[in-house]
Amino acid sequence: MMILINNYSLQLFVILLAIFYLLNFLDAHSTYLVVNNSSLMNEKNPIARFCFRIFGLLKGIICLKFITVLLLPLMISFYREEANEILLTLLIADILYVYVVLNNYRIFLKIKQKLS
Repeated sequence: MMILINNYSLQLFVILLAIFYLLNFLDAHSTYLVVNNSSLMNEKNPIARFCFRIFGLLKGIICLKFITVLLLPLMISFYREEANEILLTLLIADILYVYVVLNNYRIFLKIKQKLS
């Protein structure tokens, strides 16, 4: 079913998308801090761990985050067809990423305290 896209849903889409990419940047930064100051075993995502082993930490993070950049045209396309579903998906993804980023920085602070 095609949803009539109004200005409010478009504004919400842009805001949620911007938050999604900001959180992805913060995830990359916090992951780098944690893994660079400890070990790969602190990375709980097995796909990310695999990429880090194959490409190295920095290149692995860039590779993984590049995939999220490639999702942009797909998300825009989905928004045009199913606005409500993509808005809900982005909202859930943003909430999950907030948890991941906060947890990463929490772990980094613990590692930093141990190293001091």
